[in-house]
Amino acid sequence: MATTTSRMGSFYNQRLAASDLRKYREQGPIPSTRALIEALKAEGVEGATLLDIGGGIGAIQHELLDAGLACATSVDASAPYLDAARDESDRRGYGARVTYRHGDFVELAESVPAADIVTLDRVINVYPDWERLIGLSAERAQDLVASSTHATHAWCVSSSSR
Repeated sequence: MATTTSRMGSFYNQRLAASDLRKYREQGPIPSTRALIEALKAEGVEGATLLDIGGGIGAIQHELLDAGLACATSVDASAPYLDAARDESDRRGYGARVTYRHGDFVELAESVPAADIVTLDRVINVYPDWERLIGLSAERAQDLVASSTHATHAWCVSSSSR
């Protein structure tokens, strides 16, 4: 049986990553990602840390770093998407502020540091064991968990008193 990393890595390949990065550079984040980013900005991100699960090309990381985020960790099952995100971080001068981890977050969770904000942008609905994914991601959140679906819906849930 194929692992989640190999399944996601084969679908989310270099060609698709390059296309998504080009579109992001030309048009900005897609609507659901933009909604998630705006919801987080409304909560405040200045000086916060981010764990972006299934971060793809890094749109959330880049936009929140622009808004004052201190640093980010990106975990993705697709090596080509991590490469694209890393290239964009380097291009923007954020390379030293983002850590990249390749693999299935559920398998890596214990070794991934906690963060103020944890994001799952269009990840829950494509992950086979979404309940475990949600539980492990919530354990890593020190303040907020934010998620979106393939529609333009986004939400933030505080994991602590503010």
